Amino acid sequence: MPFKNGYFCSREIKIVENSSIKDSKIFEKFKDIQLLNESDCLKITGWTLKEFLKFSNFITSINETNGRTKEQLIALYRYWLRKGLDQFSLSLLFGNNTSQNQISSYLSQIREAIYKDFVPFFLGCNKER
Repeated sequence: MPFKNGYFCSREIKIVENSSIKDSKIFEKFKDIQLLNESDCLKITGWTLKEFLKFSNFITSINETNGRTKEQLIALYRYWLRKGLDQFSLSLLFGNNTSQNQISSYLSQIREAIYKDFVPFFLGCNKER
């Protein structure tokens, strides 16, 4: 299927279509963490809800906005790492008329926050052993 910058493969089209039909805006589930269930968290992030919340607590340098929460960014980043989708496809799944440029910015923000808030304590040469 042609689009502005190239072509989608049929696998990506099916993923986006199926997700849009069944679970419109799958990352919307992470907006209110109290309503998130274990199976959705596991499917999207690959982590149990407990593991997801534990990791989320380490990330403190992300400010929440009206458009997205810290938990949504973490879920987006984990989904992107696990599934390998391009940013345009992720923008369709994120909803709220999110552009590919916004997704790119979101991924950059959460990557920097993880590097700043998590890596020094658990990875790298300066961590306590």
